[in-house]
Amino acid sequence: MLVAVLAAMSSELRPFVRAAGLQRTGEHYGGQLGGHEIVATTMGVGMTRAAKSTEEVLGSRAIDRLVVIGIAGGIDTTLPIGHVVTPEVIVDGETGVEYRPSGWAPVEPQGRLVTYNEFQTELEAMTQLQRDGFTVVDMETAAVAAVCERSGCVYSVFRAISDNATDGSVDAAIAGLLQPDGTTDRRAALRYVLRQPWRIPHLARLGRDSQRASRAAAAAAIRALQESAEPA
Repeated sequence: MLVAVLAAMSSELRPFVRAAGLQRTGEHYGGQLGGHEIVATTMGVGMTRAAKSTEEVLGSRAIDRLVVIGIAGGIDTTLPIGHVVTPEVIVDGETGVEYRPSGWAPVEPQGRLVTYNEFQTELEAMTQLQRDGFTVVDMETAAVAAVCERSGCVYSVFRAISDNATDGSVDAAIAGLLQPDGTTDRRAALRYVLRQPWRIPHLARLGRDSQRASRAAAAAAIRALQESAEPA
């Protein structure tokens, strides 16, 4: 089985690559895991980049399953940092269209994930999202789901909570420190800490929590791939 693994940012993909022992081949990583052939790559931040990357991956080879990994903002405040959500329902926050990830024996989907392309829109909608019972929020998954469903490719999602999206710990200014490809805008980050040096401990904590969540999502995806291996 050929499995494609996508993450928005290299920091989200790196724990998976290391734990799975993948090797870089051009812009992608590849290798074997649990009897599956794996191709892994980043897709960038936001729905437009996610959709384009998914189309490119699915168009380049016959993918049997696509797996999304990475971090998400927690809406359900009862869930801790690092909790992995494999959503039963994915909603495009802009259009309201719903998607349901494909069944997969190692995974028991649970929870509702909502995707917004604009961070500010996401923040403004947070109170209603809590009322509607959403679990987590991100900026890519619904776009990936839409492409997979149009292409007839089965897919699964592993998103781990990296921050509480309801408490303002990640605001538009912090979100703006990321470039569209998911890397840190170093100049913007430097300006941010020079203007608000008292926020440095907060940024450091967010970084640690993001790393913890990225490792958790990668580990959950790896377990699923290993458990789904076909007997030799």
